[in-house]
Amino acid sequence: MRTSQQPRRYFGPVHRILMAMALAATILGPSLAVASPAQAASTTMCSATPVPAGWVVTQAHRDPANCGPHLHYWITNDLYNGMHICSATRVPAGWVATQAQTNPVTCGPHLSYWVTSNLYNGMHICSATQVPAGWVVTRSQTDPGTCGPHLLYWITRA
Repeated sequence: MRTSQQPRRYFGPVHRILMAMALAATILGPSLAVASPAQAASTTMCSATPVPAGWVVTQAHRDPANCGPHLHYWITNDLYNGMHICSATRVPAGWVATQAQTNPVTCGPHLSYWVTSNLYNGMHICSATQVPAGWVVTRSQTDPGTCGPHLLYWITRA
């Protein structure tokens, strides 16, 4: 009889612990979930894999502890006018770069682009991005202080 009672004594505390863990997971479950890139507005990743479609790199740093020989990227799918993105990813369609600068602190070996989707006649954009459909270049020049290695374009609606 003793041998059959010992397992019950053992499983009693284990059962209580498992029930407590299940209750905690039920209550805290949504806050403990790890966000996937499809759900989050921003996350990090290593440059060993391609940046997901619709996402841009906002920071790039060397981080051997997390990414080995690859760069550690901060990425987002939540763009806003005036933000900067790194040239590790293309400027999304409908957006233009208004400045392009080297910024090793923020973008590592990549250029840093300031982007906007607010277009107006006479504005300047960098040739790092395509001239949006329905717009034409009215003037261009080199301006390393504004667009780095890219040409500076003035655009107007066609």
